[in-house]
Amino acid sequence: MEFKQLEHFKAVAETENMSQAAEQIYITQSALSKSIAKLENEFGIQLFDRNKNSIRLNENGELVLEEVTMILNQVESLKRTVRECRKKTPTLRIWGTNLYHLRYFMSQFSSIYPEVLTDIREASEASLLHGLHTGMITAGTFDRPQSDPGLVYDGCFADILYVSCPLSNPLSQKSSLTMIDLDGQQLLRPADSGYRALQTYLRHHNIHLQLIPISDYLMFREQLPRTDSLAFASQATLEWHKTLKGRKLLPLTDYPEQLRASSYVYHCQSSPQVLLFTGSLKNIPGFTPV
Repeated sequence: MEFKQLEHFKAVAETENMSQAAEQIYITQSALSKSIAKLENEFGIQLFDRNKNSIRLNENGELVLEEVTMILNQVESLKRTVRECRKKTPTLRIWGTNLYHLRYFMSQFSSIYPEVLTDIREASEASLLHGLHTGMITAGTFDRPQSDPGLVYDGCFADILYVSCPLSNPLSQKSSLTMIDLDGQQLLRPADSGYRALQTYLRHHNIHLQLIPISDYLMFREQLPRTDSLAFASQATLEWHKTLKGRKLLPLTDYPEQLRASSYVYHCQSSPQVLLFTGSLKNIPGFTPV
């Protein structure tokens, strides 16, 4: 039994009309009928008397409605209590231009401070600046340094890079790789802002690494398990790469600094939450505090 089934049951009981009830709770009449039938099957009793033109609670349904009403009222009371608690608990709002880095930062933070409420989201540079100056957000992470004199710089995170290598590839026998080891290989990569910079670097250093562009990161995650191509794995995405079978992660020891994805952390108005967040970043590999 699911909570939404109780809401469905109450709507039908109060309206005595499947069409009106479905409209009231924003589902189709067919879905509502199936939900009620499933609930009756799970209870092992009929809750409604039905005929061609009407549906009404029977004696069983009236008894069940009393209990369901109490349960739903208790849930609403619980929601109000939680909302009040949230008002009293400071929320750490961290927005960033690189959502993958941001998720990585916050997973590290939440492991240290699980009791702190967090709000993370991807935002444009302009939205970050507005949020910082108005106090809407606690801190922001940018993909390039900022010159705004009203911001306080906390430090920079530069991704530590690995290569995800199929075990069928001879490179998997190595313990680490250099850029020249990638010569003659194929590499799957999202066609993001760093794609052309990598192409230029490879061409300048005469490294014949064939880049296979993928439109976005979601498509990349779908395609990689199905190919024998190499792929870059960042510190921020490392845990996902570890779940892929038949692959080995190898550190790339000489990936150029100018090509690394970086996140620059800034805050505007100092607060205990800011100090909590920036203090936790010092424990993240790859983060260099001020």
